[in-house]
Amino acid sequence: MIIVESRDSLSNLLIRLHTSPLIVIPIYKDVNLHYSINELLLIYVYIIKDKKGYILPINTDDCLNISHEDLSEFYKHLSDGSTPKYVINKSHIINLIPNLDDKYFDVRVIEYICKNRVDTQYDDYTIAHRFIYHLHYTLTNLNTLIPVAKHYEYLDNIKNKILNLLDTCPGINFEEAFKKLNNIMLPTLTSIEQNGIYVKPGFSREDIVHDEYIHTEYNIFTTTNRPTCNFRGYSFSSIPKDSMDKKHMVSRFGKNGQMILLDYNSYHLYLISNIIGEAFTENIHSHLGKIYFGKDVLTEEEYNSSKTITFKMIYGGIDHEFLQIPFFEKIQQFTDELWKAYSADRGIYTKYFKRKFNADQLESMNSQKLFNYYLQSLETENTILRLHQLQDFMANLKSKVILYIYDAVLLDYNLSDGKENLNQIISILDLNGKYPMSIYYGDNYADMTKIT
Repeated sequence: MIIVESRDSLSNLLIRLHTSPLIVIPIYKDVNLHYSINELLLIYVYIIKDKKGYILPINTDDCLNISHEDLSEFYKHLSDGSTPKYVINKSHIINLIPNLDDKYFDVRVIEYICKNRVDTQYDDYTIAHRFIYHLHYTLTNLNTLIPVAKHYEYLDNIKNKILNLLDTCPGINFEEAFKKLNNIMLPTLTSIEQNGIYVKPGFSREDIVHDEYIHTEYNIFTTTNRPTCNFRGYSFSSIPKDSMDKKHMVSRFGKNGQMILLDYNSYHLYLISNIIGEAFTENIHSHLGKIYFGKDVLTEEEYNSSKTITFKMIYGGIDHEFLQIPFFEKIQQFTDELWKAYSADRGIYTKYFKRKFNADQLESMNSQKLFNYYLQSLETENTILRLHQLQDFMANLKSKVILYIYDAVLLDYNLSDGKENLNQIISILDLNGKYPMSIYYGDNYADMTKIT
C-alpha cells in the first residue's frame, strides 16, 4: 500500500495514471448517507500494470490528507481519456467528476452483460467494518472510525474480485449493450438521483431525509433491465397510492413551482403497435372495445372491460378467438418469430440497446414469457433514450426530473421555465405524440389534477 501524503508521491502517481488501466474506488465518510450529499474519506487507485495500490487520504484522521488543489489536479489527470478506469459504481464517480471521459467502465455492467446478473459482493467488508457498522449504526460518518489500513484491506480484496471478473468477461466494454448501459443509462439515472425530491416535515422516513431532500437510487441489474428504485429499504417504485408520504413530496421552488407527472397511456400497447406496424387513429382501448362488443359507442363499463381483456391477451397469451383481430394476429406472429429466433440462436437481442437474452442464462423460458421480457426491455430502453435526450434539453432550465418509475416521469417544475419549455419536454418524452401521455399537476405528489 502506498499512501499519497506528499506532493512528490502525488506527482509520481499522476505520471503512472497514464501508463496502465486503473481500478478507482472512492470511499465516503458516511456509509448510510446518499453518495450525492456525502463527503469523501479517501480514494483508492490500483494500477493494474504495476500491480500497485494507492490511497489518497482526503478527510481521514490517521493520515496526512491531500489538499483540495492536489485533489483537483488528480481529477484532471484521471479524466484525460488515455487509460481505462474500472469502477464499482459509476454514479459515485460522476458525483465527483461530472464530465467523465468515455473510459470509465462500471464493472457491474460488465458482469451484467456477461452473465445477465450481478453476483459479485462488493460489500464484502472486513471484521472491523462489520463490527463498527453493527455497534455504532446510529452514528454518522462511521467510515472515519475505521483505520485506513482496514479500508485498504477491504479495497485490496475488492480489487482481486474485479481483476478476476475482467479475466472472466474480457472485451465486454466494446459491446454496444455495454456502451448503452454504461454511457447512457447510468449517467441519465444518476442525474435523477442527484436532483433529489424535496419533502416537507412529516415524511415517514426521517432517517433518509437530509436538508429537506430525499434521494433515490436505481438498480438496473434486473432480468429485463427494468430498473427498480429505492434507498435504504424505502421503495420509490411502489409507494402506495394512498400513502401520506406523497403529500409531503412538494416543489423545491415553493409558490413558483409545481409537481408535474407525465404518465404514458397504455405504454406497452403503443410500443408493440409500433414494432408490428399496427397504427391506431383513436384510443387503443376504444378501438378494440368496439370490436369486442360490436358497437360504435362504448359505455364506461365496456371501456374498462376492454382494457381488462386487452391486457389479459397481451400478458397472458392470446386466446384463439381473438386471433381474427389484426392487432392480436400480428402480436402472435411477432411472438412466434421471437421464440423461433431465440430457440435457433440460443438468444435474442433487445431492440435499442442490443442486450442479449441468453438462453443459457434464463430458466423456464417459453414464448409468452420471452415476449413479456422483450416488451419490458423495450419500455425501459425507449424511456431511457427519451430521458437522456431530455437531460440535455433541461441542462439550462431550473426544472428537474426527480423520479422515473416504469411508465411515468415526475418533474419538479419551475413555473419561470414557461409553458413552451414544458411542451417541448412533453414532445421529447412522447416522441411528438407517438406515445400518448396523461399530464397531471399539483402542489404535491398525491393531490394532482389531470390536464389531459
